[in-house]
Formats: sequence, structure tokens, C-alpha cells
Amino acid sequence: MAGAALFTAAWLAAGLWQGPGYRWTRDDISEMGAVTAPHAWLFLVPQAVAGLLTIGFALFALRPVLRPAGTVGIVAAWSAAGSAVQDLSDAAFRLDCRAADGCTAAQTTASGHGQWHAAFGLVCLLLLIGALFLTARAYRRLPAWAGWAAPTRWTGLLVVLGLLGVALPVTGPVHGLLQRGVALVSAVWGAAVAWRVHVLSRRNERPA
Repeated sequence: MAGAALFTAAWLAAGLWQGPGYRWTRDDISEMGAVTAPHAWLFLVPQAVAGLLTIGFALFALRPVLRPAGTVGIVAAWSAAGSAVQDLSDAAFRLDCRAADGCTAAQTTASGHGQWHAAFGLVCLLLLIGALFLTARAYRRLPAWAGWAAPTRWTGLLVVLGLLGVALPVTGPVHGLLQRGVALVSAVWGAAVAWRVHVLSRRNERPA
């Protein structure tokens, strides 16, 4: 829950100091960590901490919950952990510049670290989609989580539709808005799952 809240707070706050050329409805969240972005580390450090928290939750809290579902549960937990790696890799592989600086999409990834940024981003998005649908499948095998299968599947569909919208050139003026929608939906889903794990763990700790 802390990881989801910290990541959301980081990109909300970082939008306040990007300067007049930055448009949150158009420009990507990642551009706030670009080499030319002002005070980029005030965004990148909280994002990295949020990523570590999310990875820790996926491996040490979610994975034990999903393990009884079999292989699909284990793969789902590892996919969820892998999807958060981008929060760490963004600090090492930064975009070269921002649209607010007059850069084109090609110029933002002109360097090697910019290209690695794009590659990690794509892989982590695919892992996020996989985690959502695999988790939904695992939930169907767990009585305590069966009611979460459909909402998780719908969350996956929303994420896919949002990412497809970002991929369309015609939606360029609202790419940033769509991306933030995907980030917010993912964060809310992650926080809700974490809360459910917490509630169930407290219930199991109570004496019979």
C-alpha cells in the first residue's frame, strides 16, 4: 500500500516543478526523470523506493497467498514483481530529454540508456498485463479470493485499453492523461490487493 501511494504521490508532485513547457495531459510520466528534467532525482528516488516496496510485497506477501493456486499463482507473483523493476531501472536508464524541451520521440531515446529505458518499459508493461490476468486466473482457484477474479480481470482490460490508447498517434495530445490513468488504476489495484492480504493475515492470526 505504501509503495502504491508513494509512486502516485511522486508523479503527482513532480508535475508541479516541470516548468511551463511540460503538459501533464500530453507528456509521459517518465519524462519527469529525463536527463534534462528539473530536479529529476526528487522524482526518481521516491519512485525507486516505491518499486522496492512493490517487489517486496509481490515476492514475500502475494506469492505465499497465490502459491496454493499452483504454477499460475507463482508466475503471477513473479510477474507482478517484475513489472515494478521499471521503477528502479528508470534511475539508471533515463530518457535523454523531454517533449517540453522541444525533443521528438526519437530524440528522447537517442542514446543507449534512452533505448534501454524504452526496452525496460515495454517489458515491464507486458509483465504488468500478464500479472493481472494470471492473478485473476489464480484467484478462481482460491476460495478466499474467488470474488476478486472478475474485478482483477476487468482491471487488466482497463490497463490494456489505456495502453492501446497511448500507442495510437491520434491520441497524442492526451498520451500523458491516458498513461496517468493506467498508472492510477494499477496503483489502486495493487493497494486493494495489499489491503486484502493484510486483512486475511490478521484474520488468520486470531486465536480460534
